[in-house]
Amino acid sequence: MADQDIARILELEDERFDAVLAKDFDAFARLCHPRLSYTHSNGLRDTLESYVEQCRAGVYDYQRIDHPVEEVILVGDTALVVGRMEADLQVNGRSTRLDNGSLAVWTREGGTWKFLAYQPSPRPSGIQSSRQPTDKENEESMVKKVNEFRYEALPMRVTFGAGTLASLPEEVRSLGLKRVLVLATPFQKDLAEQVSEQLGELSAGVHAEAEMHVPIESAHKARERAESAQADGYVAVGGGSSTGLGKAIALEFGMPIIAVPTTYAGSEMTPVWGLTANGEKKTGRDPKVLPTSVIYDPELTLTLPVGMSVTSGFNAIAHAVEGLYAPDGSPIISLMAEEGVRALVRALPSIVENPADKDARSDALYGAWLCGATLGATTMSLHHKLCHTLGGTFNLPHAETHTVVLPYALAYNQDHAPQAMPALRRATGAENPAAYLRELSLKLGAPGSLRQLGLEEADIEKAVAIATKNPYSNPREVTEKGIRDLLTKALNGADL
Repeated sequence: MADQDIARILELEDERFDAVLAKDFDAFARLCHPRLSYTHSNGLRDTLESYVEQCRAGVYDYQRIDHPVEEVILVGDTALVVGRMEADLQVNGRSTRLDNGSLAVWTREGGTWKFLAYQPSPRPSGIQSSRQPTDKENEESMVKKVNEFRYEALPMRVTFGAGTLASLPEEVRSLGLKRVLVLATPFQKDLAEQVSEQLGELSAGVHAEAEMHVPIESAHKARERAESAQADGYVAVGGGSSTGLGKAIALEFGMPIIAVPTTYAGSEMTPVWGLTANGEKKTGRDPKVLPTSVIYDPELTLTLPVGMSVTSGFNAIAHAVEGLYAPDGSPIISLMAEEGVRALVRALPSIVENPADKDARSDALYGAWLCGATLGATTMSLHHKLCHTLGGTFNLPHAETHTVVLPYALAYNQDHAPQAMPALRRATGAENPAAYLRELSLKLGAPGSLRQLGLEEADIEKAVAIATKNPYSNPREVTEKGIRDLLTKALNGADL
């Protein structure tokens, strides 16, 4: 089936380019998702409506298009087409030549594949829009020759779409599982009970005692519950706490996890586990804790409170930000990270305005999936180290801590991460992404300081000591003075 899907995607890629060359923009539009996001090489972005309108008006007049495909990554109902875009065209009557790396995103709805997003890896010859880019934009559009890199696609199946929770029993059976324990937090107990009822005889019961930061005592209790229930797998319903508890059980017993996220945390896409013991959170990587399947159903996020939606979304954005300057990053990860940030900063204001906006909820979950995938494929740096320290040692709320710390961690690193900043400027549309993320979080009602979350000035030195105790990769040298200044600013909600 996967081979058939890939073959179909390649046919559709040919069809969309043929339609543009033939100036059959009605045919092009039929291939597209209504929420198409088309990003040009200078960072300017069009919707489906604006792109077609400009093509009809002759702003973009293509004479030649070559689009060699390097890889098609199929993840459930989403396909990522990685390749190149080489073209000759007239832009506002001026001859232009394109030579870009490219990422095309296709999504399947109702059995039909639709073109959802296009994101280039820019080159100096990138396409111009009706607004000419500034010298600074042109400079940022220049990228170095791609050096060697390693990218490993994680072995899991993703199912994305409204109503896909109904496929859970089939997913359990397809994995050969007979008795799965449903995990959740007390807050999500009612949903967990519904899921258990839906599973019928496949359910080994509900354990709705997941806690933030996965205390070791909570993990021990859950492991005993799983053993007594004779569970051969787990369904983690909820956010990072539920998934984290499933990982803690799998770390010991090694049985499959099916994740059903109801937040934007991203833990479901990673082989990273975390446990808190003796006031310190420890993390590690192990393939056996990576969920075997993930079911993303945007309808499950409709009841996520607005405040939690915002901070959970910023938690996801943090994964992408650090993925952009990770030492083990790759062009594929950078494309996914940029698109993930873009989707979330677009969706979160709409969710705040109308929490029942299904399109915005879908966009946010799509962005969270991309951001989570970057977390799973790369090494995280200073931001995540600080948040694990603050959460595990001082029991600060997880997503809220990410939201407050992210702008300050990015400001600390941004002058030392030139490869990340152009992508973040394109994704946010802001010259200073760190300041933009802080302003956006405050505008959307998120906490503005660590002091609001319960940290005190007397805690700073302990946090600095833990955060600088062991070396880890980061674009800028991690020093006690630097981290003290960063945390003091975050404590007080200083302006950026």
